[in-house]
Amino acid sequence: MKHLATILCVGIIGFTQAQSTSKDVEIYERYENGELVEQRQSATENGVPIENFDFEKAKREIQLKSAGMQESMEKKMEEMKRKMDGKMKEMKQKMADFEKRSEEMHKQMDKRMKEMNSKDNQNKDSGGASKQKSNPAPVEKPAEGVSTEDVKFT
Repeated sequence: MKHLATILCVGIIGFTQAQSTSKDVEIYERYENGELVEQRQSATENGVPIENFDFEKAKREIQLKSAGMQESMEKKMEEMKRKMDGKMKEMKQKMADFEKRSEEMHKQMDKRMKEMNSKDNQNKDSGGASKQKSNPAPVEKPAEGVSTEDVKFT
């Protein structure tokens, strides 16, 4: 029973210490034509106004937080730019490799065509008289008016 009471007390104390608190700082400034026209400041903690609150310190904290966020955004942008530059360099290298392979293929094709042409020229020069020209077989025209219904193909 004593242990249960001790655990219960520790739990209640921990619960009350763990309660969240809210601190709100509002700084309102209105400018017209570059001149400060209106300025309001308020600070509350759990809905109760805070006496003798240092608003300049709050402004500095906000500026530091903003500068930190700006710095982190710049780092992210630099990282993204570096990655994009790397990808662009890789793409350019791939395109150069593709162009090189394409050029090699064209050279090989040209070489083969020249070899085939030189072989054809040699065959024409060496055996031109003995070589017979082959005439294609005449194409038969279908007979007009003849029925082909009874014709069976096997």
